Amino acid sequence: SAVSDADAALSIVLTHLLHSECYATARALIVNAVGQRSLQAEPGARSSERETAEDPRLLSVLQMLSRQEEQRGVRRRICQHICDGEIDAALGMLQEAHPRVLADESLVFQLRCRQFIELVRAASGQQISDCVPSDGGSLAPPLARVHAGQASSMMDVDDTQSASVLSLAAITTAPSAPRQLRFGQIGRVGELDLAQLVRVLLEYGRQLQADYGSSPNPVIREGLVHTFSLLAYADPAQSPIAALLDPAACQPLARLVDMAIVATETAPRMSSLECIYRQASTLLGELSLRRNGAASLVSIERDFRVPDAASGLSTPAADT
Repeated sequence: SAVSDADAALSIVLTHLLHSECYATARALIVNAVGQRSLQAEPGARSSERETAEDPRLLSVLQMLSRQEEQRGVRRRICQHICDGEIDAALGMLQEAHPRVLADESLVFQLRCRQFIELVRAASGQQISDCVPSDGGSLAPPLARVHAGQASSMMDVDDTQSASVLSLAAITTAPSAPRQLRFGQIGRVGELDLAQLVRVLLEYGRQLQADYGSSPNPVIREGLVHTFSLLAYADPAQSPIAALLDPAACQPLARLVDMAIVATETAPRMSSLECIYRQASTLLGELSLRRNGAASLVSIERDFRVPDAASGLSTPAADT
């Protein structure tokens, strides 16, 4: 019937809007569809609000809409935390909402190293060694399990930088064993005084050393050395590796996390509308190759005004 055809078309368009994260447009389409039905109903019919709530199909779409809006909100907050340099807060949200993302050791390592760099950046220009606790302990030579040659070159600095090397040694020689991490415990770095900041920095560095110092992955071991090398300088912001402190480095990480979250979600790779478009395009192409005259009279790009046929169905920009 015409009604069922209209419902099918509405469902296809709605699922495409949800897939493209155009939530505001999807909600407006539902309200418009319900309003049109209310105008066609007899006098005294139920209100559009009640009709929406009592229509199982629209109710299902609205529930999906609310669920996806909430998921997108969480994803955006995680990425915003990363862009703001609040990496531990982002890791805490990932641990609660998207624990599967944390199975990517390389990504988690990059995030944790970035958190360490953010701590160093917050303390940059301060006399970090003045606040180093006296209970640093004494173990094996610094970074012995990371890469002996690189660690030695890191420690080979002049006397004016020896104070910062004390901070490096406090991290790499203190006793610390790998443990089950609970992220989201640091809070806002800007709210810590210098003494608190340095204690957090040292403890965070010790845990990085404990978790990754003996990693079988050479890329991780070298990345750890590169990160710790910031403390080989009295003023990391004026050092040859000051580029590590650039806040803009957080943005690529945020994009990586965003893609990792999307990859773990159960949404299909393409919407049903895009499947229909691709199937129709392929069918018309095959019919044209077989010299079907009727097929040559149909053009999806012309008849349905698809802007870019080469790249498939155009995906509308997500609602903000």
